[in-house]
Amino acid sequence: HANARELAPLIEEFAAPTAKIGLRKELDDLAATRDPVSAQFGLAKLFYKVVLGVHSYSAVDLQGTDAASKCDLNFPLPLAGQCDVLTNIGTAEHVFKQLQFFQSVHEKTRPSGLMIHTFPNQGSYDHGFYNYHPTFVFDLCDANRYQLLGLVYVDERKERGKQRLQINSRED
Repeated sequence: HANARELAPLIEEFAAPTAKIGLRKELDDLAATRDPVSAQFGLAKLFYKVVLGVHSYSAVDLQGTDAASKCDLNFPLPLAGQCDVLTNIGTAEHVFKQLQFFQSVHEKTRPSGLMIHTFPNQGSYDHGFYNYHPTFVFDLCDANRYQLLGLVYVDERKERGKQRLQINSRED
């Protein structure tokens, strides 16, 4: 989830000087929003604008806010066009038809676009239909000729707290 306090310094670091005043106002308006779901969508949109330079943003969420297109991801996405950045933040594991989900992600991300996935892994037995192993990510990238920029694996089963492992390739 995007956080207003963490986004403020990013505006100072990454935004063009001429854009900072408008972005700060946008952030203040979002912080004052009473609807937490709408605020999260707005903060995510602002984050992508500030950090990745994304100027157009759309969301797909079957049970989300009015800011999102209502689409069942078990079926092909009826939305036109492709995007430069596509995020899957805790959605794939709730979609029963995995092949269709990943076909849609592939078709809706332009060549050389960026995909960001957040998947539950082994140990998340009570969340969604599926858990994903790092091998799945490597094979997905190999099969589609994607460049893997990074993979972070968190093992929540460790008794001494979460164990985080940064993996960048099969050899790591």
